[in-house]
Amino acid sequence: MPFIYSFSLRNSLDDFAFIQQIPKGTIIVKNVESGGTAALAYTTTGTGYAGFTLNNGEQNSQTLAVGTYSVTQIPQENWTSDGGFCDNGNSPSSIILNENQTVTCTFTNTYTAPTAKLKIEMTTENSGKFDILIDGITQATNINN
Repeated sequence: MPFIYSFSLRNSLDDFAFIQQIPKGTIIVKNVESGGTAALAYTTTGTGYAGFTLNNGEQNSQTLAVGTYSVTQIPQENWTSDGGFCDNGNSPSSIILNENQTVTCTFTNTYTAPTAKLKIEMTTENSGKFDILIDGITQATNINN
């Protein structure tokens, strides 16, 4: 893609100032969450494309020089991401940004609450009876197996 140059005259006709105008486009990333809320972090690649963090319903918009970029969500415990989809058909791992183009990528994330597990180990030393403590408070005593 050719660069567009403009120039301006200074003090005389022999003194020119050239300004290179680099063709640009915009990448927008939207974050959608269900089942919970969290600040989810994203990493990026490509010249000038800075990483960011988004909460539910937020978006990040960056205007960049034409080229190839990527955006990836950093995995977070108990969250599952769909990996993202871009409206121009590109994968978020390889976004081809053209001049004056806006590419929107949406990541949908689902929170799954952790499952609590209770493990009781019994020894012959306690005659098969045990106490139940929750958060350090005794809830039941001398329970038989």
